[in-house]
Amino acid sequence: MQKRYSKEFKETLIAFYHSGQSVTQLSKEYDVAPATIYKW
Repeated sequence: MQKRYSKEFKETLIAFYHSGQSVTQLSKEYDVAPATIYKW
């Protein structure tokens, strides 16, 4: 079953990524697949 993420959650992770955190780190910390983060 596909997980749904709120717009705010996505924007938060994108902001963390742009501030220098790696996708791998965000993936582990927030339990989101790296491929999903890259799609955002």
